[in-house]
Parts: sequence; C-alpha cells; structure tokens
Amino acid sequence: MGKNSFSLILTITGALFLFLSSPAWALIKLHDIRYTLYPDPFIPDRAFISASFQTKWQADGSFIGSTQFGINDRFEVGGKIFTETERRFEKNTVLLNLGTKIALFEDDFVQIDGIVGINSNPGTSLIFSYGKLIRHTSKIQNIFEARIAFFGDVVNNEWTKIELGAHPSLQITDAGILRLGAAMGTTIKHPIKSFNLYIFPGFQLKLFSHLSLMGEYAINITGNNPNRIALHLTSLF
Repeated sequence: MGKNSFSLILTITGALFLFLSSPAWALIKLHDIRYTLYPDPFIPDRAFISASFQTKWQADGSFIGSTQFGINDRFEVGGKIFTETERRFEKNTVLLNLGTKIALFEDDFVQIDGIVGINSNPGTSLIFSYGKLIRHTSKIQNIFEARIAFFGDVVNNEWTKIELGAHPSLQITDAGILRLGAAMGTTIKHPIKSFNLYIFPGFQLKLFSHLSLMGEYAINITGNNPNRIALHLTSLF
C-alpha cells in the first residue's frame, strides 16, 4: 500500500471516528482561541492579516483582527484581538491572543497560544497544540490536530480541556478551496459529561491577487451548544 493510500485511509478513519462518537462544554471557545484562523501549516517568510466577524446567533457577535508573520521556514508568530459584544452591543469584552508556531519536521508543528483580557479579567489561558499536515495529492490535504488548554476562563472550573480534530481541504479551482473539519472535545475531570462534537464546513475564495474571503459554519452535532458562523477577509503578502 502506498503512502498516499495509507494517509487517505487514516483521514477517512479519523473522520468516521469523530462523526460516530456520540454524546457538554463550549468546545467552540477552545477551537477559536488560536492566533491563526484555522489549523494551518506555516506561511514561511510571508505576512498575513485578517478582519473577521462571527456570531452564535443568540449573542451579538465578535469582531476579530489577526496577523501572522513567518519569520523563517521553522518559526512563526502572530496575534489576534477579539471584541465580543453582548446585550445588543451594550457590553463589550476585549481579549488578546498571542501565539507562536514551531516546526518539528517538514509537516509537523507545535503551536502555543495565550489569551488575556484587556478590559476584563477572565484569567490567562494557555493552549498547546500539535498538528500534522498530510498531503494526499496536489489538491487534497488534511491537518490532524491535538490541543490541550490550561487555566483561565477557557478551562473554567475544570482541570484542563482537550480537543482532537481532523481538517481536510480540497482545492477545486485556482481561486477556490473547500474545507470540512471535525473536532471533538472533553475534559479530564468529566470526560463523558463534558463531551462535545462539532463539524466545520467552510470555504476560501480568492478575490484578487492578495485578497481572499473565507467562511466557516461550526455545527454542534451533540446539540448542547449553539452553532457559530464566521466570515474572514484576509490578505497574504
């Protein structure tokens, strides 16, 4: 069996495992706290900026600005600012996410993210991630990711929170990419009670040479937390 065939079987097996695992904490908060928009490979020697809006429908939403800088082919830094609004924009909470990514091998990386409150005190949260990029073909790739969070509002009253995900993408044209991620999460303290499962269908559409529009819809399969939609306007230069 060839390497590409084996990695494709691994991708399908992982996706089925995520879908068939059945029941709740807000996984979506842990999933979104990263200085990148998605689980992404490196952008060596390039810079990336984005402006985003996301909402869970029941709440007003969040305005987000983020940036990434590829220092070299093994080291990347970035940051993200969340402005979360509540009660018809009467209450605004500003959060700052700073992070870095380090290459272990050609397609393996670790990422560290920290988040603090600017005008509130949610406590400092730390998230450690391990990701592996698998290139099936020139147009199909997948990122497997494992994340663990400590401290602060992300963990709340639990000892720690964990997320496992698979995030395949398909390049359909030179200007268009389709994504279909899936992630499950739980806590060490209450692994069954806290279990949650999301899927993340999304797209990326290149508008101009350095400008793209991205969208993602986070669907809660277990039904314990609200769905979330996000739109991102991005520039890579």
